[in-house]
Amino acid sequence: MAHTAKEKAKMADRNPEDYECINKKTTLADESEKRDELQDDFLEAQEDFKRMGKTAQERHQSILSNGHQMRTWNVNTYTEFQKLSPSSQEYELF
Repeated sequence: MAHTAKEKAKMADRNPEDYECINKKTTLADESEKRDELQDDFLEAQEDFKRMGKTAQERHQSILSNGHQMRTWNVNTYTEFQKLSPSSQEYELF
């Protein structure tokens, strides 16, 4: 139960020890709600990151495990590339 500032002031006048206890409980409840909200946002972001990261990692692992080859050409322009014969291609394994 949330207390207004006036109610808290009246309680503090009647019994300062009770006021401290009520104030502490209210503060703890507020902090708990904030933590829950932050935790929910964190978990959602973590799930998104995990989903994206896993996909990229799986793709990378697939490339490595399948031994895909990378072609390397020593050319500076696309025109030079077009003039190359397939036999002039160098292959490197990832």
